[in-house]
Amino acid sequence: MSAFENIVIVKLNDKRKYPPTMTKELLPEAVEKVGSEFKPGTRDCIRGLNPIQERKLLPVMLGLQPTDGEFPLRARDFWADFSFKPTAEGVKLNVATVKNIEIVEGKEVEYESPVNVEDYIAYQMCLQSSRVAKSVEDAEAGDLPFIMIDLSEAKRIEEEAFALEEQVAIAYARLVKEPRNDDEAKAAEIKLDQLILMLKPLTEHFDFSSSMSAKKMFIFKVKETDKRGFLELVNNPNLETVALLRRSLEMGQITLEGENYFLGNVNLGPNKSAISWLSNPENSASVLQLKSRLEKNSNLSKK
Repeated sequence: MSAFENIVIVKLNDKRKYPPTMTKELLPEAVEKVGSEFKPGTRDCIRGLNPIQERKLLPVMLGLQPTDGEFPLRARDFWADFSFKPTAEGVKLNVATVKNIEIVEGKEVEYESPVNVEDYIAYQMCLQSSRVAKSVEDAEAGDLPFIMIDLSEAKRIEEEAFALEEQVAIAYARLVKEPRNDDEAKAAEIKLDQLILMLKPLTEHFDFSSSMSAKKMFIFKVKETDKRGFLELVNNPNLETVALLRRSLEMGQITLEGENYFLGNVNLGPNKSAISWLSNPENSASVLQLKSRLEKNSNLSKK
């Protein structure tokens, strides 16, 4: 895409929900347009050009110069009558601009000059319209009839999504790679257990005596529901400690009152403080006792 081309697409929002009784003749492709509306907080309508751009570009469209007394009224009528009709396939608009200089009251003022004036005006009107979704999140809410997609932004989002998929795949492959010895196998299973503990809902039961295959399958499925969360956990240097906190909470050895965690009568503080307390070597004796109680209770529950 060159410096003189910046493409956005305006199309019907295919996520929008319509009443089941609406006939094809009344669908938005046939009847709806992006049009004029009041600018919030003013009695003026939204405009596709700023005042400097209007002085430079509207005279050709209106057949009037900015110095003409009718220019302000004709300009307002122009915006009030504006309409633009997106389609299901989408209308491509080149919204690229170049910097130009305009003399205003004897002073040089820099402004953005559109490469394609009509496309730029439609874009600016869509940008200000209350009926056009400007993000995927807004579109998926299903209330707005149109969505505007910036192709350069869409490409960036697509590349970020691919990079995330790649990182998740690599992280999972490292987790489940074939161990070279018993020590590696034991360490791998411990990490899988810690991840499962953190990834499953707090109230959901998981049988940690399950086979390695069952544990791998669980991780493989659940990682797809929260890719970023999975990566953060896999790369978290405090995974062992946060998993210990979660396990202690599940087994009633640590309690949560408001935002603060308690180990007996000891207030560990909120989440970060609790993790810091459990990681502190000065508290190693209390942590060893905690782990011993967890192991004992875990063995009892298996009987």
